[in-house]
Amino acid sequence: PMTSDVPDLVACPSGSVGGVATEEEDIPDLQLAWQVLELARVICTREEGEEYKLKLSDVHLALAEVAMESDQYEEAVEDLKTCLAIREAYAGLNNRQLAEVHFTLGLAYSLWKKPSLAAEEYKMAKSILASKLEKLKQLVLTTEGEERSDFENEIVELEGLLPDLEAKITDAEEEVKNGEQTVEQAFPLDTTNTAVLSEAKLALKASPVSDISHLVRKRKADRAEDQAQPECKHIRQEHKDGDKENEEVGSNGKSEESLATITEC
Repeated sequence: PMTSDVPDLVACPSGSVGGVATEEEDIPDLQLAWQVLELARVICTREEGEEYKLKLSDVHLALAEVAMESDQYEEAVEDLKTCLAIREAYAGLNNRQLAEVHFTLGLAYSLWKKPSLAAEEYKMAKSILASKLEKLKQLVLTTEGEERSDFENEIVELEGLLPDLEAKITDAEEEVKNGEQTVEQAFPLDTTNTAVLSEAKLALKASPVSDISHLVRKRKADRAEDQAQPECKHIRQEHKDGDKENEEVGSNGKSEESLATITEC
């Protein structure tokens, strides 16, 4: 049930009542999505059972996508790691939901200009999908009828995804290589600057020169969303400080977007 402390929890702007905007106010989409997802996170956190834990992982995944849209990549990675920990505890090792999280982590690291970490996550996603593919091929040999047809369709789907993942791995590794070459050109190798070169290479692995944001979906050009970013950050900090003081909240939330192609089973 909804309680009177809900407006404080979601940090409703002035002019809104109970977290719902009045006719005079237009809450930007990203801010509204974040508010709904934060309410869902609180509900799922307070409930027990595997069902709610898996729902909580979905909420963290959606929160990460909102954070990425707002250029808050560090927060996105934090939410994705939480999502991954939950799914690893409750999902099978070959589960495509794990591949989804690793893939999204790769996107987040790419946008955050950390291609070496992005490549690692893409490789993890590829490994999980390849393992799933081998398992499906074995199941096809022992099944018949409609069930076998479903397995064969999923095999075709996975075989189409793996080359795309391989391409992202190659692009990320190329970013790392290009960054190292840039350093070597700036610091020709000799006995006097070897230490400087090594330090510069390590720094570039964490913050490369090139931009590969074209590898992921473009941000919406909606000006209202751009205006919502600082307000979303402010709301998120206020919620973190006041989360322990709220006693009960109710709501439901859904992400507008997901990586459906990877997660279909």
